[in-house]
Amino acid sequence: FFLFPIFLCLSRVGLLSFLKQITELTCLGVMVAALARIHNALQLLEAHDVDRPVRRFDISSHHSGIWPTSVSNASSISRQDILSSLKQLLQHGLAHHNTHSAWLCTLADTYLVGQQHSAAMKCYLQSGAVQSGFFTHPVTPDVWPDQVYVRMAVCCQALQAFTQAAIFCQMMQQVDYAMAFHCVQQLNSRDGMESLFDCIWDVCLLEKIICIRLPSEKLLCR
Repeated sequence: FFLFPIFLCLSRVGLLSFLKQITELTCLGVMVAALARIHNALQLLEAHDVDRPVRRFDISSHHSGIWPTSVSNASSISRQDILSSLKQLLQHGLAHHNTHSAWLCTLADTYLVGQQHSAAMKCYLQSGAVQSGFFTHPVTPDVWPDQVYVRMAVCCQALQAFTQAAIFCQMMQQVDYAMAFHCVQQLNSRDGMESLFDCIWDVCLLEKIICIRLPSEKLLCR
């Protein structure tokens, strides 16, 4: 806990100068967790200030449990500065440990929070590729838990790749049918919808696609 005030007192330039001198894996991970925790705390405060609820995504990180969940003097801290510093720290860490799949997921989260959906999707896929030997075997749930599939689906929706979003929905432990059905109903998908139907195996989702794409009179005949 003693480091938390240091983060909040240093200037952004001074903070980055200090952080970029760190190269040891665990120390970098602890610093990443600190910035992620500060960001999430500030984002939560911002969410309470808006009139209508906005979907927000916390930035995930290992070691986050060792840091406080609240920030004092939050009004004097810029969440965007913290987010930018976290991105730069992750890029610095990955320059030294470029196969660290958890940091790639954390970097993807920072892009998602900043609504850079293409960059976020790239980093999520890189994290899976690193852990699975470029998808020669399945990505394990500790790297891609359900929340990562949700976030990849959100990225695909933002990029109007709705069929791909639906495919990610069926990969969750509990299939998110609400999101999947919404995706397959979109008529402006830009991901070659028909060529991806072979990747859908969930029966309920397949039935929904059939109902949407076949005229009602043909369905009655069948």
